[in-house]
Amino acid sequence: MLVAANAYYLSLASASAEEARRNTDTIEKTIPVMSDLADNDLQRLALQRLDTRTVALREGFAKLSEQLASRTELLRNTIDASQAEAIGAIDRLSVKMRQREQKAQETFDRTLADISRKVLSIAVIFLGIIITAGVVIALSIRLPLQQIMAAMHAITSGHYDRQVQGTGAKDEVGAMARAVEVFRENAIAKRKTEDELRASKEKAEGALLELNAAQQNLIDAERLAALGGLVAGVAHEVNNPIGISLTVASSFARRAEMFEAELKSDGQLRRSQLEEFVRTSRDAAQQLVANLHRAGELIQSFKQVAVDRSNAERRQFSLSEATDQIVASLRPVLKRAPIALAIDVPEGLMIDGYPGSYGQILTNLFLNAANHAFADGRSGAISISAKPRGNDDVEIIFADNGAGMTPDVQRQAFDPFFTTRRNEGGTGLGLHIVYNLVTQQLGGRMMLDSRLGQGTTFRIIMPRAAKGGSTTAEQGSDGTSQWPNWTMSST
Repeated sequence: MLVAANAYYLSLASASAEEARRNTDTIEKTIPVMSDLADNDLQRLALQRLDTRTVALREGFAKLSEQLASRTELLRNTIDASQAEAIGAIDRLSVKMRQREQKAQETFDRTLADISRKVLSIAVIFLGIIITAGVVIALSIRLPLQQIMAAMHAITSGHYDRQVQGTGAKDEVGAMARAVEVFRENAIAKRKTEDELRASKEKAEGALLELNAAQQNLIDAERLAALGGLVAGVAHEVNNPIGISLTVASSFARRAEMFEAELKSDGQLRRSQLEEFVRTSRDAAQQLVANLHRAGELIQSFKQVAVDRSNAERRQFSLSEATDQIVASLRPVLKRAPIALAIDVPEGLMIDGYPGSYGQILTNLFLNAANHAFADGRSGAISISAKPRGNDDVEIIFADNGAGMTPDVQRQAFDPFFTTRRNEGGTGLGLHIVYNLVTQQLGGRMMLDSRLGQGTTFRIIMPRAAKGGSTTAEQGSDGTSQWPNWTMSST
């Protein structure tokens, strides 16, 4: 480091001397020029002095350069000697360091070998301990686990009577055994529950079959009851013209006997008596013909309606004619209640369907209106109208201005066995039968619009050619009745 410092300072001094020499040369070159440019003697004298000093400085710098050169040579020799000594010292130090490194490496190798032997011995000892402990632990766990596995196989196979061993242990195996025991108990409870559910399902299915049978019987009974009411009403209607005809015929028979007695008497028959007998006979004949014709019409209407109701035969029929026949069978109800009936069904509207079902629909709607919309003898009006709807459908509107329905009643109106007059003998099947006939046998759809206190309107849209074929509710895959949805409109 000292040699380097001397070399640095020597180079610095040489550089300074060289710089001074260059400056001196510059001054010597500048002085003659400045002497030529001087204006007076004083300036020239000053320049001469400067030139003298510059020469002296130049000579000084020359001596300094010689001294620096000698010192540089001396310093170079000194540096070379110092460098040789330093290299020799470094070589000797390197040899010593290599020797020490070899000794340290040999010592480290011996120490590492000793440590390796000790570590290997300790590892072998620990490995033996671990293997021994593993064997002991495996032997202590294997048997309980085998017992637990056997219990699990028994549970999965359905043998729930086998007890789980090892549930009293306090370790993890005991916890597993207790968990398996809980699983076994849950499986037993599940099987018991499934048996109970199966039994309950069988009972429920049996009860449902009985309920369906009872429901079908009630529906049939409702239909028969409606038909029975129709029979009673028609019988009452037919009784009037037949009774009148019987009275007229009896009076005419007595008048004929009296006329015959007068003919057999000795007295002569006057012309006035003969004219009176002819007039009386003509009046009696006209009354008999009119009443018997009325009775015949009633009987014919009842006959057609009864046949349609009982046979449910499909045929083509006139909607207006069928409506008139049904309304004729409902006249007794109109006579017992102050209800005005308006019918607007165009002629020539032919339907290929089931006239009995159509009659059942109108009858049930009419009786439902008479019993609910105009309860307690309330007066009102019912209108039945029909019109074509496109080329394939017919729209039938049955409307009344009666009591109307609440939203809750409307939502359940077509449900089976729902009625607001249960205490008065209502079965709740009237509108349900109507809906099934419309949607299933006739293949149409039905809409209900009602406002409380403003009446009810049933809108039926059915095809001119019926698409259905069954009057009962559709049967699901499990044998239960599936009641279809319906449309309700209310505000």
